[in-house]
Amino acid sequence: ERELAEALLHLPEKYRIPLYLFYYEDRTAAQIAQALGLSVSGVTTRLARGRQKLKACLEGELLNDE
Repeated sequence: ERELAEALLHLPEKYRIPLYLFYYEDRTAAQIAQALGLSVSGVTTRLARGRQKLKACLEGELLNDE
């Protein structure tokens, strides 16, 4: 769990915040969208890309922000 938290901290903010809100604060995509001023589809996209980047980080690959 510590490794996951550390990997999350290395993500760009635009991915880190939605992932944190979704998994640690148990917020829905709609709630996150409202809080961040994004569309729900924008939040779901950031969650998906954030998960990919988090997986790459945990697998030891470099994180490259788009």
